[in-house]
Amino acid sequence: MDEKIREVRKGLPKASNEEIAIMTALNIASDYLEIKEDSQHLRQEIESKSKHLIHLLETRSSLPLR
Repeated sequence: MDEKIREVRKGLPKASNEEIAIMTALNIASDYLEIKEDSQHLRQEIESKSKHLIHLLETRSSLPLR
């Protein structure tokens, strides 16, 4: 978190401590939301590919996997 504060302070050298704290919090929240969205997309992709692989295995085998 100290690194984030330093980044904001470097970009806003005349900002008050309160402004730095708010901007840092907003940056962290933005990073979190971006990571959350990326994670959701990866989960969907994994689920889709897993279902596809299960289907392929089931159709090429006489034994069901479930």
